[in-house]
Amino acid sequence: MGAFPRGEWPRTRIGGHADLRQVTLINPGGIALGAVALQAAEFSLLPAQPVDGTVNFSHAKFGVLRDDPARWSTNIRFDAAVLLR
Repeated sequence: MGAFPRGEWPRTRIGGHADLRQVTLINPGGIALGAVALQAAEFSLLPAQPVDGTVNFSHAKFGVLRDDPARWSTNIRFDAAVLLR
């Protein structure tokens, strides 16, 4: 996988678990986590504090998504995102 700017994972495929527990995602007015078209078997977004910045999961596909809405960004995009079963 090539190098991406911090917090950007465009079109990335993760066959296992992407574990973002106890991370800090801060980019006020910008992209704190860009995961457009990300595919992950399991994704945990459980940051240490609420996300400050945009989280973009547009067109993402998840087998399992673990999260805590209390720690979501005020700007989160799920446009065409899919939870696979």
